[in-house]
Amino acid sequence: GTQYINLKGNTAQSAKSVQGGDGGFAAFSIINSKVLFTSVYYGNARRSPDEGENYEDVDKFYALKMLNTAGTDPIFTAAFVTPIYHWESINDVYTPDSITFIADKNYIAGETIRGKSKNNRYPIRHILTSNISDGDSIRLQDIAQSKFYLGISGGVWMTREALVFGKRPIWINIAAIEGTVSTMSSCKDGNHLFVGTYSGNVYRISGLKNYADSVYLDAGSSQYALTVTKIANYPNRTITSVSANWYNPDKVVVTLGNFGNQSSYIYYSEDGTDVAPTFVSKQGNLPKIPVYSSLIEMNHSKYVVIGSEYGMFTTENITAPSPTWTEENQGIGGRAPVFMIRQQSNFANPDTGIAIDPDGNYVLSLFPGVTNTGYIYIGTHGRGIFYNSNFFYPAESIRDNTAISNSFMKIFPNPANDYTNVSFSIQSADNVRIIIFDLKGTIVRDIDMGTLNIGQYQERIDCNDLSVGTYIVNIRGNKTNFSSKFIIHK
Repeated sequence: GTQYINLKGNTAQSAKSVQGGDGGFAAFSIINSKVLFTSVYYGNARRSPDEGENYEDVDKFYALKMLNTAGTDPIFTAAFVTPIYHWESINDVYTPDSITFIADKNYIAGETIRGKSKNNRYPIRHILTSNISDGDSIRLQDIAQSKFYLGISGGVWMTREALVFGKRPIWINIAAIEGTVSTMSSCKDGNHLFVGTYSGNVYRISGLKNYADSVYLDAGSSQYALTVTKIANYPNRTITSVSANWYNPDKVVVTLGNFGNQSSYIYYSEDGTDVAPTFVSKQGNLPKIPVYSSLIEMNHSKYVVIGSEYGMFTTENITAPSPTWTEENQGIGGRAPVFMIRQQSNFANPDTGIAIDPDGNYVLSLFPGVTNTGYIYIGTHGRGIFYNSNFFYPAESIRDNTAISNSFMKIFPNPANDYTNVSFSIQSADNVRIIIFDLKGTIVRDIDMGTLNIGQYQERIDCNDLSVGTYIVNIRGNKTNFSSKFIIHK
């Protein structure tokens, strides 16, 4: 079945069974943290508004055109383990959706107002550029967006209403493809969906950020606007994962299954959004065994993590002609198949707003946000589920080509030699630590600054015992989390 681990049990391993049968892919929402999605065999996905206490089966969740005449089972076929994928953003600047804000008093330019998204009434903040009077209305972009995908035999379905309960969601058949979908993934702006199949095909569905109308984008419409491109094919192989870098969808990893004398189990492209991307083998020193899962670390696009029949492996440079792969099974009790890898890559700050309870009443609701950004989770066969919070980099500001300072922090001199200074500002009283990582994710400094009040601070960092290279400085507290890079060049 499907087990839900909410970390509220007697132990961190305590779980609640929320779905029976042969459990498959599952997903959560950050816009509404009580919503979860589960699946069972052959295309049956379900949604719950209350952490698995109640469910909408396919007869209520799917569009009527997706169901048989009895209105119960899907009319399509799908893999036994049917892939589902949930993409979300609390800052989708491309969406055409909007909401109306009606002023309940007089507001002046510069004030912040908060509208309420159609998705769980998530707070939409907006700084006014002009005065508005009591009773006036303005339109705000509804930037809290959700796209839920279902992969079947011959196609992909999508709904943007997976978080809207109390109605049957509108579903769109967005792509016709060859083969049965085995895996799906996307990127931060949600414009591209990468799809793998059991027959060895890899597709890219592009144009999703411009989704505007269900008829306009229906695959059966003459005005079909999306671009569906077969970008790779590996005959007689199963595509086990397709992973794009969160910030750069040109960087794509494809992994393959099947035992036997195969030439390669992993391929990589740096032009994944081109009309005809080029994929090259990155087998390197990997054992020739099935690779089941992959992840391009969101902030460092050369860093790739894979799960294989022999467990986890990583490389610091996937762009090398023959990458060096390092086995990373120390924490999982030795070699065990790793079937899935996920990184928490959504960013949502805690907030409060007005929500609607199950009885239709307006209530004050806390939107808990995300506190585990950057954490990496793996699912093994037989050993359990594991996560790592320190091996990789938790802040959105750390990514390739990122500036080496931000409005809250400056590092100087940079590049550094025997020392550097970290200057930073605290916006509210907090217990603060300065943590410095190398590019392997190893903590090389952990400085407890204690409780700091609002203000500007500076700390001198001794670099004499640090090797030449690039490092990450993370200023971290209960209310503080920002980061930047610096270089040691002796």
